[in-house]
Amino acid sequence: MEERVTAVADLVRHLRREVARLERELAECPPPPAPPAQPLLSPPAPSDERLLQEIARFREERAVVRERIRGLIREIDQVSW
Repeated sequence: MEERVTAVADLVRHLRREVARLERELAECPPPPAPPAQPLLSPPAPSDERLLQEIARFREERAVVRERIRGLIREIDQVSW
């Protein structure tokens, strides 16, 4: 029983550190702008192209954060309460 309690306490400490780290990462990255209501009809201007690249980068970062959160949830689910 003591080993299980120690393992759970270690996991909780790890998860708290991971949550704090993810919160810091999210605070450093502003949310991506909302997509335009209508699709672009003309080819994007060079500045628009940079904006589209930035949006794509933000979406990739968001996917990474979501996967990390899913990993944390999987870790929590492995704990036998």
